[in-house]
Amino acid sequence: MTAKLFKAFGFALIATFIVVASSAKTTFAATDLYVGTPAVAPGTGTQADPFDTFADAYTVAVDGDTIIFDGTTENLTAGTTITKVITIKGMNGGAIETSGSNQLFTITAAGVTIQDLTFTKTDKTGQHMIGVQANNATISNNSFTGQYVIGDPDVSRVVVMSPGVTGFLIDGNTIANFRQPGYFDASTGTISNNTVSGTKGWVIVADANITITGNTGSGNTVDFAFIPAGTNNYTDVAGISAANNNALIINKAFATPTLSNVYVEAGATGDANYDQGTQQNPFLTINAGYNAVIAGGAINVKAGSYAEDVAIAKSVKLVGPNQGLAGTASRLPEATVTGAILITSSDVTVSGLAITNPSWNGVSVKGVHVYSDSATLNNTTISNNVISSIVNANTKGSYGVMIQGVINDAIISGNKIDTIGSQGWARGIEVTPTCANTTVPVSVVITNNTISNITSATGDTFLLSIDSCHSTGAVADGTSANAAQVTVTNNSFDTPKVKNDSGNNLNVQSNYWGSANPDFSGNVGSISTTPYWTDAGMTTLSGPAVVSGGGGGAIDTGSSTSGTSSSSTGTTASSSTGSTTGGEVLGASSYRFTMTLRYGSIGDEVIELQKVLGDLYKGKIDGIFGPLTRAAVKAWQKQHGLVADGIVGPKTRAELNK
Repeated sequence: MTAKLFKAFGFALIATFIVVASSAKTTFAATDLYVGTPAVAPGTGTQADPFDTFADAYTVAVDGDTIIFDGTTENLTAGTTITKVITIKGMNGGAIETSGSNQLFTITAAGVTIQDLTFTKTDKTGQHMIGVQANNATISNNSFTGQYVIGDPDVSRVVVMSPGVTGFLIDGNTIANFRQPGYFDASTGTISNNTVSGTKGWVIVADANITITGNTGSGNTVDFAFIPAGTNNYTDVAGISAANNNALIINKAFATPTLSNVYVEAGATGDANYDQGTQQNPFLTINAGYNAVIAGGAINVKAGSYAEDVAIAKSVKLVGPNQGLAGTASRLPEATVTGAILITSSDVTVSGLAITNPSWNGVSVKGVHVYSDSATLNNTTISNNVISSIVNANTKGSYGVMIQGVINDAIISGNKIDTIGSQGWARGIEVTPTCANTTVPVSVVITNNTISNITSATGDTFLLSIDSCHSTGAVADGTSANAAQVTVTNNSFDTPKVKNDSGNNLNVQSNYWGSANPDFSGNVGSISTTPYWTDAGMTTLSGPAVVSGGGGGAIDTGSSTSGTSSSSTGTTASSSTGSTTGGEVLGASSYRFTMTLRYGSIGDEVIELQKVLGDLYKGKIDGIFGPLTRAAVKAWQKQHGLVADGIVGPKTRAELNK
């Protein structure tokens, strides 16, 4: 005898007792069976008189039914094998509490759905919530909370997927404090839009064929771990990470485990055989992290001492604890690299580190060296580092930063560069071709750096140098060093000593030179120095623009080569409203653009551009047209049906000014 609520011919009928002969075949319409607090125990399963327990509801359920936990929390410790094609769901805060080691639900019928429930595991005993052994299971919009703390020995998982299962959907769940949100053997399905925290990450056998998208993780050892199998279906670690909100991914199916992001901490203790490179178990050296990180990934270096040279030959971000803080700011404990950093790849960022005391290797000593004599290197950022004590005891040179060769789009910003010394020559920053290739660096922006204490025994000392690599000489058409490709603004130098070996004028206007009345007679080459900041706080500009040639002679140019208007003597720096430079304020939020803006442009018109770009622009409003501004301009141009070249020319200006 079976108690059952069913519908027939459009009328709701309640059959309290239905007797069915064992040989008869009876089909019931789908029914909602409620679990809650019955009016009279054990209840009849209606919403007004729900069953007292899940077991009562499951006993009478048939294929197609839905069991609803309606505003009740049931404590379940015994496991249930789900052999019927049913939906189990929550309503009005319906919840399940569980403890012990029994797997709560084991699904053996195809097409089962579990949704909208709150699951709470109340103890630390190893336990799995849901085991899936049949196809087309859906687990969606549930909340799972456990007691697992990373480092605990127990194995508790939300979902365990058996080999060969297909068509599953794990979507929209919130999962916290389980050892793993799920373990997936060779299976096919989708894991999407889940939010996971406090776990060791989803574990997926690498020959599974699972769509993974839209998931978010925080505070996990890793977000996804792919483990070895006969086939590695997850080689695009960077793509998977990007599709899941920059998830931290480790793929152990590679000969060397590969991570989307790695962590490095000198002197850390941990298990060298288990998931190295994670935040909880970091590598000990930067080079170990570099070897494991994917192209396009990040190496996160924690405070400590790292005595090693670092050669970067793939796209990575190498970031220390101070990546958001200028070199002169109040900073966190440093990640100090005692050695040199060599960059020979495009799309590299080095930020937030202290770089010091590289060893002499028979040639000149560099703190950070960006170099290519053949292929073009694009998009280099050297920012917010302290680069100091770059000393060469021999007769070669010393450089804080050198940008050398076929380089396109480099930004050097927010660094503190000091104590660069040599028995030969010394440079704070140098931009130069290689001696083997006359192709010059282009679109180099040097801004907001502090450079001081650059010394040499010979007196061949410059805070900034545009070099021609002596074998090629200065060439006016720019086939050698081209100072016109270098933007230098808002830096603080302790003395006015700049060298320009190229045949082009070098614009170093709007910098501070250590005093209110600097003497530019030590400069070499054609250099525009005025107006300059007369105070260290960079609030007041000096008089109109001039060009100082070799020996300090001055020629009045009448205007800045950067496209900004000259300032009169003693004027206070203009605000960032766009009221004084190039354009005209039309109203509270409207601005008319008049200048061609491209990579390397600076000033108030760039500030207004960054404002107009809105959410497309991912950087700070700083008036510097760098990689982020260019990317935002390209996106804006694409939205408005323009050629996405990243240059604000006449057509783009016309669209901006509508």
